[in-house]
Amino acid sequence: MPTTSINSLINEYNKKNNERVPNISLEEMLAIYLEKMEEFYKMFLMSGFAPFESLYYKYWLHTGQVVNLKNYDYAQVRIKGISLETGHLIAESVSGPKVVYDLHPDGNSFDFISGLIGKKQT
Repeated sequence: MPTTSINSLINEYNKKNNERVPNISLEEMLAIYLEKMEEFYKMFLMSGFAPFESLYYKYWLHTGQVVNLKNYDYAQVRIKGISLETGHLIAESVSGPKVVYDLHPDGNSFDFISGLIGKKQT
């Protein structure tokens, strides 16, 4: 149940502060979630991804990460971000002439643990 950890935090807060903040029911959590999703959906329809970009990057871990591109002779690249036009991963060569790679997710495997991006194995 998605409210378990939130209610645990509320209970912990209540104990520490001698308060009586009520727990959140599943129905209340769902209503809050759906209301926020509706707001985000309307923003997305009006303005695309741009209003969400800074929030997205606030929690995204890969900007600046160096990886090797298996399909490009293991070229070493630095992850720059996500293209607002295509939604693809954008990477730039680390050394040599500046080459920008627009990496489409379909058919690629992004293994950031081993620092390798390549074709998915079937």
